[in-house]
Amino acid sequence: MLLLILIIEAAKTQEEKMKASGIPYEVHIYPGNAHAFMNRSPEGVKRRKDMGMPDEDEASFELAWSRFKTWMTCFFFLLFFNVGVLDSLHVLQLIPRILKLTTRMTRLLSA
Repeated sequence: MLLLILIIEAAKTQEEKMKASGIPYEVHIYPGNAHAFMNRSPEGVKRRKDMGMPDEDEASFELAWSRFKTWMTCFFFLLFFNVGVLDSLHVLQLIPRILKLTTRMTRLLSA
């Protein structure tokens, strides 16, 4: 439990630094969930349980995953439309890799 409190305090400290920087950001804390609670791999689940960090909150998982997908969509949209033509072509070449990575992440998180 002490580890969880320290993690939350570190997140709050980081949030204050980001706020002071003026850089757009989002911080979401999911009460009752451990760090990396979206890692549904057997190793991730075992590691958190061994540390006494339960995280069986499916609603928080779904909300966090939804927020992540929205952020990634916005990030790549802005990246694509804020770069020059040559860079846009480079981004287009990366799309298959991005989709492959997203598919792997989806499989890992839903395992």
